[in-house]
Amino acid sequence: DRLPPRRAITTSVLIALNLLAFVGMMVASKSGFSSLEETLNTGAVSRSAFRSWTLITYQFLHDPNGLGHIGFNMLFLWVFGQAVESRLGHLGFAAFYLVGGIAAALAHMAASPAPAIGASGSVAAVSGAFLALFPRATVRVLLFFFLIGIYHIPALWFIAFYIAIDIFSQFAGFFGRSNDVANAAHLGGYLFGFSTSIALLAIGVLYFVGSLGTAL
Repeated sequence: DRLPPRRAITTSVLIALNLLAFVGMMVASKSGFSSLEETLNTGAVSRSAFRSWTLITYQFLHDPNGLGHIGFNMLFLWVFGQAVESRLGHLGFAAFYLVGGIAAALAHMAASPAPAIGASGSVAAVSGAFLALFPRATVRVLLFFFLIGIYHIPALWFIAFYIAIDIFSQFAGFFGRSNDVANAAHLGGYLFGFSTSIALLAIGVLYFVGSLGTAL
């Protein structure tokens, strides 16, 4: 329920770049230019084979075995990114998104040596910022569970639910119940997004950053 006062250009561009990267990866594989494995190995971020550029490239690569990974990431980016961009400005939001992804990658590498791909950490940073900037907002959710319909759920509950899942899953991994989700990256993203937004509000520069980003 927090629609932006102007078009969310950066959010739209980020979604387009993610989709183009996904399609490009498929085209490269079908044409024989580069296999999916080669592309993912080159762009994924990993503690065991770290390369500096992968802190950015991993944010635009998604699981090629289905549309769920990229689909849900882009949906969440669209839902929360528009409002956050309206406060940070176009350029400010772009920088926030990328740095949030870097923070998420660092959190993942600290917790696991496994390679990681996806915009989930960056989107988690955006969601954390939304929680700090719009704590009283509600999210319209189409629910298929016992009762089918559209419900208004407080953003605080909605985002906190996913944070709780990541915390539980991360601690479960410490006891041998591993999964293929980079939960630490999500948690790092949430922490970065929430804490950075609170800091910007506290020192009173958030509106200045937003105005500068919009003007540029």
